[in-house]
Amino acid sequence: MASKGGKKRESSTRVGSAATKEAASIAAGASEGGKRSKIPLWPEWSDADINGEKWEAAHKAKEKDKGKSPVVQHYFDDPEGRVDVPTSLKVDSWKRPTDYIFEKTPTVVDPELGVNGFDLLSANEHMHASELMRWIISQVTALWRMSAVKNPPPDTPDEPYEEYNYTWKPWEHIYAITKVGKGPYMPQYNPHGKYAVRLYWMGCWRKIIVDDLFPFDESERLLLPATKLDHELWPMLLTKAIVKVASLDYAGGNSSCEFGDMTVIHCLTGWLPEAIPLQYGHVNQIWELLKVALPEWKLPEPEPEKPPEMEQAPEMNGQEVAAQEKLEKESKDGKPEKIESKPQKDAKEKPKEKEKGKEGKDDKKEKKDKEKDKEKKEKDESVPETPELIVFATYVSTPKYPPKVSILGEMADASERLRQSGLSHLYPHPVWVTQTRSCPLEPPPPPEKVPAWKLIRPKKKRVTPSDEPIEAEVPKSIQCLEITSPFVNYKVNPVPIPTDTHRPKSSLERGGTRPPTANVEAIEETDENVPEPEPEKEEPPPVETPKPEEQPRIEPTETASVISKPSSSKPGTPSGKKKQAAPKKDAKDTAEVPKKGNASPGKERKKSSGPSKERAESVKPKPESKAPGVPAKDTKVAPDKEQSVAAASSFDPSATPGMDGELGEEEQTPEESRPETPLKPKDIWMEFEDFVKCFKTIYIFHKPATYVCNHKQSDLKSFAPVPMKSDKRSAPSTATAPIYDDRAPHYMFVDNLKPTEIVVSFSSLSRWHDAPVDQKDPKAAKVKEKAEGDTGGTGSLLEGSSNKEPTLPPPVQPGLLVAEPYSWKSLVTGQPILRLRTTATRAAVLSLPPGRHVLRFMLTAPLGYHIHLCSTVNFVYGDEELVMAQLIKESCRFVDNATQCINLISKCIANFSEPEAFTQASEELVDCHCPYRSNKTMSKVYHFKLFNEALYSMLRKSLGESVTPEMAFAWKAFNFDATSKNILGLPTGSRPGTSATSHRGSAKNATKKREQPEKVIPETWVNREPTTEEHVAMVKVQRNWRGFYVRKIKNARIPGTGDHTKVVEQLQKSWGIMEQNIEQNGLHLFRTIFKADPDLMQKYTFHKDEWNKISYADYQGSHPEQPVQSWFLVFREVFYVTEEMLVVPKLYTTVPACLLRVVNNDTREEIPRVFQKVAPYVYKRNRKGYTFVAEARTTDQPLPNGKFRMRLIGSLTNLPAPDRNEVMSSFHTRELRDYYIPNENNVIFRYTVKVNEDHIVSLQMNTSKPDVYIKLQILDNEDEVSSTVGKGHAVIPAYIFLKDKTLGAEPEEVVPEETKRASSRSSNKGTKAHTSSSKEAVGKRQGSGISRAGSNALPETVQFQRTSSRHSADLPPLDPEEEEKELKPHKYIIQAVVLRNSWPLSESSWAFVQMLKEMEKNELKVANKDRAPSPPRGDKATSAAAKDKGKGGKGKDKGAGKDKQGSRPPSHQFDTTKPNWVLRIVSDGVAAEDIEVKKDTERADEIRAMKKAWEDAEPGRAAKAMQSRLQYLNTHMIKLQPDEEPKEEGAEAEGPPQTPVSGIEEKEEVLTLEPPPPPTPKEILQPLDLTPFLRKTTDTPRYKDEAEIQRQMEEKQREIQEYRSFREQLEKWREEDRQHRNYLKQKQYDDCVALQAALDKKRNEINIPREAFRQKYLEAERKRLEELAAAEAALKAENEKNAPSPKGRKSAKGKKSPAGKKKK
Repeated sequence: MASKGGKKRESSTRVGSAATKEAASIAAGASEGGKRSKIPLWPEWSDADINGEKWEAAHKAKEKDKGKSPVVQHYFDDPEGRVDVPTSLKVDSWKRPTDYIFEKTPTVVDPELGVNGFDLLSANEHMHASELMRWIISQVTALWRMSAVKNPPPDTPDEPYEEYNYTWKPWEHIYAITKVGKGPYMPQYNPHGKYAVRLYWMGCWRKIIVDDLFPFDESERLLLPATKLDHELWPMLLTKAIVKVASLDYAGGNSSCEFGDMTVIHCLTGWLPEAIPLQYGHVNQIWELLKVALPEWKLPEPEPEKPPEMEQAPEMNGQEVAAQEKLEKESKDGKPEKIESKPQKDAKEKPKEKEKGKEGKDDKKEKKDKEKDKEKKEKDESVPETPELIVFATYVSTPKYPPKVSILGEMADASERLRQSGLSHLYPHPVWVTQTRSCPLEPPPPPEKVPAWKLIRPKKKRVTPSDEPIEAEVPKSIQCLEITSPFVNYKVNPVPIPTDTHRPKSSLERGGTRPPTANVEAIEETDENVPEPEPEKEEPPPVETPKPEEQPRIEPTETASVISKPSSSKPGTPSGKKKQAAPKKDAKDTAEVPKKGNASPGKERKKSSGPSKERAESVKPKPESKAPGVPAKDTKVAPDKEQSVAAASSFDPSATPGMDGELGEEEQTPEESRPETPLKPKDIWMEFEDFVKCFKTIYIFHKPATYVCNHKQSDLKSFAPVPMKSDKRSAPSTATAPIYDDRAPHYMFVDNLKPTEIVVSFSSLSRWHDAPVDQKDPKAAKVKEKAEGDTGGTGSLLEGSSNKEPTLPPPVQPGLLVAEPYSWKSLVTGQPILRLRTTATRAAVLSLPPGRHVLRFMLTAPLGYHIHLCSTVNFVYGDEELVMAQLIKESCRFVDNATQCINLISKCIANFSEPEAFTQASEELVDCHCPYRSNKTMSKVYHFKLFNEALYSMLRKSLGESVTPEMAFAWKAFNFDATSKNILGLPTGSRPGTSATSHRGSAKNATKKREQPEKVIPETWVNREPTTEEHVAMVKVQRNWRGFYVRKIKNARIPGTGDHTKVVEQLQKSWGIMEQNIEQNGLHLFRTIFKADPDLMQKYTFHKDEWNKISYADYQGSHPEQPVQSWFLVFREVFYVTEEMLVVPKLYTTVPACLLRVVNNDTREEIPRVFQKVAPYVYKRNRKGYTFVAEARTTDQPLPNGKFRMRLIGSLTNLPAPDRNEVMSSFHTRELRDYYIPNENNVIFRYTVKVNEDHIVSLQMNTSKPDVYIKLQILDNEDEVSSTVGKGHAVIPAYIFLKDKTLGAEPEEVVPEETKRASSRSSNKGTKAHTSSSKEAVGKRQGSGISRAGSNALPETVQFQRTSSRHSADLPPLDPEEEEKELKPHKYIIQAVVLRNSWPLSESSWAFVQMLKEMEKNELKVANKDRAPSPPRGDKATSAAAKDKGKGGKGKDKGAGKDKQGSRPPSHQFDTTKPNWVLRIVSDGVAAEDIEVKKDTERADEIRAMKKAWEDAEPGRAAKAMQSRLQYLNTHMIKLQPDEEPKEEGAEAEGPPQTPVSGIEEKEEVLTLEPPPPPTPKEILQPLDLTPFLRKTTDTPRYKDEAEIQRQMEEKQREIQEYRSFREQLEKWREEDRQHRNYLKQKQYDDCVALQAALDKKRNEINIPREAFRQKYLEAERKRLEELAAAEAALKAENEKNAPSPKGRKSAKGKKSPAGKKKK
């Protein structure tokens, strides 16, 4: 097969790994054993591939045929095997065209008789029992009709003329021999039998290869549709390819249907099928939808009345008169124009048929080529404004076993309504719904002209009096649909049963009602169930043609000239014309008109006598007439013929087509010889109410080319071949379980101001065919015969050698599409808004309200899927990367509201000089920025305050340096705002009043800087309080200034004033600057409002769009290669939060077992996780930031180096960020490994930690026994500061070890030390990147250290100290307790504890543990005092390993080995079979030297130091103690009996236990928590005689028998009783004492009150006389002083009179005082 070289597809199509360009194969190669290989997937269509196709049959001659003549014809056999014919058709044999066509040469399409029309109904009645064949016939016929375009009439009447041109032709899907060119394609007959059919499948046009081997039944009837021209092959070839596609969907849908969701129109056109079930709940919505999707039929406009002066008819020429007569007749009869013109045209065309010849054909072809090219150009260039839709409706056949008995009535009602409409419930098929109608078919009669004299006193209609209220009858609205189908009136009598027929023996009438005066006695029960056919023979009325008024449900329009404008078959297009249906006519007018030559579409024709003898004998179709049951014109029916037809009243679907009537009344006419004419589909009007009851599903086909936005995506997956026992293709392999898509889901983003409709089409590849077994292979044939024997001869459909019933195909697993609202800021998704479950192709319209929407599409299918989305609105569909990039922008509704607000501000500025217009514009502005203005329960003052502040902030940002005081005053006048200060951030003056009021908006920081230099204040004004007069003066000044300022602002708002002119000029100048960035200014305005008060967002319509507004930041890196079964860190970094926000971290990595964790460094708490993913969390500002850690574990296979990426998703742009632009991914891992030694406290290990700088680490611990519950802790001064619990594995993701702080020296010494350390560290590592980052960090640390001097600074490492000024400068200071904790010295311990006694040991492990304990005891002996302890040496080795690892980067295993050697004696190698543990301490690669970890030997060091002190104080003390112990043992040891010596020897033979290598015996041992008993020693200490120390109470011992026990029990009960009585007495005494105390307290209180009252009385008795006596003396003293004052005044007046003259008086300085002293 030639390779495919088509053009690139517009949409992004992903095909599985097994798919190739030439043929996307689902499974590869040949199968092994009993497995069958898969057929390659049908390749995509390519013209170059078709032109390079080899059309002859490939044949390899056998050895016995090599010498023979090559005249033998070799036919092509389909490599996919024979097609799966539906199970309702019984295949008996397969034949090629040359086997049954003898009279003519086979051809694909007859160029003379077949190109103008075809009839797929008459010659195929024997296969109408197959639902698939009915679908193919009806939908191919509908496509042919809707593609008809009426040609304009020729200029001259002699010119050859075709009335219609067809834009779609079914045979153009078939290709053979002829190469594809630019013009129209006419397929040629291929004698080898190979054809390529072009069908749309799985999202693209595919090439499907078929052969010309056709199935036949036992009666030698063809089981594929054919036309009346027997030598035409295109219906069979096209149907064979369609059946191939349909066979993938057999038994996929309803069990009563042959196939599932496959549609023929989708295969032939690629239109998207939307299936809508007709349910009673949404009937009105369906009607509204059909009115929008379909054109509406309307009555023709009446002709205007002719005025008297227009009656000059003789002046008109002949043509105008004829045209006028046609228009008049059309308006009267309601018929289209072509009704009158067709007979004349036919009469003209008949004598000119022979004159056409080859020139006429060539002209036609050239015309068609031009028209086709023109149509293609028009389609490519322009897209209609509204999408084009095609509507079909389907109904289902009656189920054999209905689900409910209650629906039997509904089924009977629907069947009767279908029969009255001309359709049969036995032949369900899709019908084309062409147009709607809401008006009567005939216009209402014109109103009668009433003479004027009758209007003077008109008569009033008299109403018959009645005792019941008269209700006005509401006229029923007309709702009708026009449907088209070739099966109308097919094997059904649509004549309604008359109700006025009176039968002789019964008054009951079928379909009628009993009259109210009926006599009950006239009813005979025998007539109810017994049919009487004789009256039907005798009485002709039921057979006669009913009158139009007797057929209310039938509104046929399929007369010989009804289809006036077939071009209107494209509803919804701008250029589509609406159909007009003619009114009903009598039987004479509806007779068929025979016609030769080219026939127009919609013409009915009678069958010809052209078929072969076999088909002529088996197929005897009836003539089609307007009214079924009525013979055609000039046709006589014999009585005996009529009687024979009546006898066959029951129709059998499997019967021969000779019985072509469901009812006996239908008559048949003998077949006549008439010319070939195409079948004309019938149009009928049907009431919508009946339509809903009869039909079950509406199919709306959407044309993707008429949508602006289209997106396609495919994913075809591979699967393993399934073993098959039979080579029957009717049972293709299906996936036993759906292969769900494990890749990331797809997302769709749409943002629109109006409601959005998106057509979502989903195609599922649910199964695929197996390759057929080669018949020439004897082994394969045997396997096939065996398989057929096992399955009961299921291959009869393929070979036709067996008559057994074929088995039904297995059910297929449908594909599923689920669309649900999604947001990356939440782990909870919304309820699914769309579910599509299909086995082939199904579409649905996704209706979304205005706004921004993000949907997640979950697509699952067994073998592959294809999705196609169409919409008139732009949308984005793809993976997370593509869609998330669209969510950074603001939503359309937000931008529209912001832009509208700024434009309204512009409108207010433009109308500022017109008060009324300005007021109206201001109201619109308020409605825009305050949507809850009409809500009277909410205050708007706060909102207007926020709006003004946001407006001023926007002005400061947009105007920038163009701000002037005049502009600020103009905006104050615009808002009439006299209270806000410095709204535009102008630099303030030196006056105290101005500088004191400049603390607002963005100028706050600049104002503070200008206010830093303090003013010189006089000393007298320091701490001086202003007087009242000064207060009053200040208030008066402020009042006068405010009044002046308000009057000035008010004056500036009055048109015509000078201030107003200046304000308008400044506002227009400001708008000229703002106009450049309207959108950004509006967004800044509203963002400022929402930042000040986030709750206001809920008041706006676009608040839901904010949930899909995100910002994100990516951090990437790589991780090195890792060994098997190891734990490692992917990355770790500290992120700092600048403002509170919701953040969702997401990790992308190829490591299968990777976990992201986030820790709050301040509280040391981990952010909660849901399903091992970090949940959305509101991150608040803190001092030490948040540590993001990604840990991973490898499996049984090593992990190669790879890359990772972490994405932070949030709402705000200032996302948490590290100090540098990348995350740390290079680490130094220190691994500590040791054996587990059980102890009383269940402590596994204890290690001390010391750091030189603040150091962040991650701890991981795992045990050799995987089910041990452990607790990993970090202790600070024996207080737990961080811990975690795990089962065999525990991780503390991040912890910061703080260095000890010293008071006083911190501000001076911290910075130089860190500078030196950072520089030395970077120089040691030799990396320039770390050097530069360290220098930058130190620079920031210096600034922060100065600004934070004397305060509680943060940890002083390079990265943490930097954050003290940048991230926590405005955080509140630490509490005194926290400050004290930070200053307290740290003593860190890493400790692990076993929980729940979950680590039992085996006997051998206990022996090994005992050996380790003995070794530890020996280390504490004084003999080893000169040797340094082993753990410190292990720490040194660890640090050395760390240095090697830091330098080389590959010393991880070496360092671990050194740690092992340091902690154990060199003679013993570490045994992993014994209980052990591993602790990993992960530090940053650049800071590995800042931490020191060693074993906690504090208690052992204390004991060792104490013994050493004793030895130093008394040399030889240890030796003396040893000698004393040995001497005591020698004198007090005794030997055991000799019979126990073997056990003792066996125990002694063990000696010091050695490390066993094999763990076979250990597996069989029992695990226990208790150690095994020690071995029996040979010698033991002499038992101590305790008899001298025992005190004897009695001489003779007493035995504890029952009497003694009883006595003790009685004694105990007596003691209990005594205690109980004593306790009750004590409680009683306590209660009495309490009451007595309360009584004494009350008595004391009463005595005190009485004493106080008596004291007050006595005091008053004393004080009252004393006060009277005191007042008496005070009065006397007052009088005495008054007398002295009067005397002194009199003496002074006398002295003034006797004073000397002024000349002799001395100066005031030398004047003496009355006491004789001078004044100073």
